[in-house]
Amino acid sequence: MNFVFRWVATGGLAFATLSTGCGDDSVGTASMQGTSSGVGTTGDQTTTPTTVTDGTTGGPTTDATSSQTSTEAPTTDEPTTATTGPAPACGDGTVDDGEECDDGNQDDTDTCTAACKTAICGDGLVLVGVEECDDGNTEDADDCTNACKAAACGDGIVGPGEECDDGNQDDADACTNACKTAICGDGVVGPGEMCDDGNMDDADACTNLCAPASCGDSIVQVGVEECDDGNMEDNDACLSTCKSAVCGDMAIQDGVEECDDGNMTDTDACTATCKTAKCGDAIVQMGVDECDDGNMVNTDACTNTCKTAKCGDTIVQMGVDECDDGNMVNTDACTNTCKTAKCGDGVVQMGVDECDDGNVVYMVDLGRGSANSLDCVS
Repeated sequence: MNFVFRWVATGGLAFATLSTGCGDDSVGTASMQGTSSGVGTTGDQTTTPTTVTDGTTGGPTTDATSSQTSTEAPTTDEPTTATTGPAPACGDGTVDDGEECDDGNQDDTDTCTAACKTAICGDGLVLVGVEECDDGNTEDADDCTNACKAAACGDGIVGPGEECDDGNQDDADACTNACKTAICGDGVVGPGEMCDDGNMDDADACTNLCAPASCGDSIVQVGVEECDDGNMEDNDACLSTCKSAVCGDMAIQDGVEECDDGNMTDTDACTATCKTAKCGDAIVQMGVDECDDGNMVNTDACTNTCKTAKCGDTIVQMGVDECDDGNMVNTDACTNTCKTAKCGDGVVQMGVDECDDGNVVYMVDLGRGSANSLDCVS
C-alpha cells in the first residue's frame, strides 16, 4: 500500500492529507505550523493517529502516534503567501510608511488628523486649543486669516467689513480703532484735525471742518457770536469781535455813522445817534450851543447859530424887538433896548432930537390957539 501526502497551506498553517492512493480510503491528516516562505515551510510536523484498513475482515489496526522533527519543509504544489498579521492601516496606532503620524484615533481636531497627517494651519481642520479657524486656503483677507485666527479689527489685516487695519490701538491716526478711515465728523480727533465732535452742526464749538469755531471763520457760532463775515474789518456791519455794529461801539460804520465816541452822551461832539453834533439838531452841545430849538428860524428865541436871541445880535426877535442894529449905540435910530428911537423915549437921538426928557408935556401956542406935543426942540 502506498501513502501519499498532500500539503495545503492556509492561514499560516500547513495541512497534509494521507491517503492510500485508491478509492476514498483516507487514513489521516498531518499538520505543520511554522513560517512559510516562497520556497517551503519549516517547522514541527505532527502526525495524528490513523486507522488503516487493509481489506481483511479483521479489526482495525491502530498505529501509534509519532512525531518527527525535520529541518526541511515539504514541497507544495501551490504558491505560499508570507504573512505577519493584519495589513498596516492609518489609525492602527503605528506610524507606517507614507504616514506622518498615527495616534490610533479618528479625531480630526487633534495634532494628528484622521488621514495620519500632522495637523497644520491651512489643512481645513480646526486644531482644538491652537487654531480659532481653518478655512483651508491662503486668502488672508477673508474671515479666517492665514494664521488660522478669526479676522478681527486690529490684527493688521484688512478683513471683511474693514476700510483699513493698521494693527494698533491708536485712535488718532489715519485708521481708527473701529478699522474705519479717519474722517472729519467721526468723533475722533485724527490727523490734521483740531477737534471732532462727531456731528455736522457747523454752528457749535467745532466746525464741520474739524477746527475750533473762531471769530472770522465766516460761521456764526450759536450763543457766542452775533455775526461772522469772515473778515477783521471794524467799519462794516459786523465787527472784528463778531458783534453786530451799533452806535456806541466806538467803531464808525461806513455809510451809517458820522461818528462813534463809544458813549450815549448826547451833549458832546458826537450824539447818541452817532451823528456829529451841530446847531439845529435840537441838542444843546455843551460848551458850544447856548440853545438849539432844532429849527432854522432866526427870529425866534434861539438863533440859527444856536445863540440865545438878544438885543444887539442884529436879529430882530419877532414879538420882542422893534429893531436891532447890532450895536450898543443908544442915540441912533435903534436904541440899546432894540426900540425904535422917538421923541419922548428919554434918549436924545443924534441929529434928530435937540433934547428928550422922556416925558410928554404939551405946549400951548397961544398965538395960534392950539396945543401941540413936545417935539424935542429946545
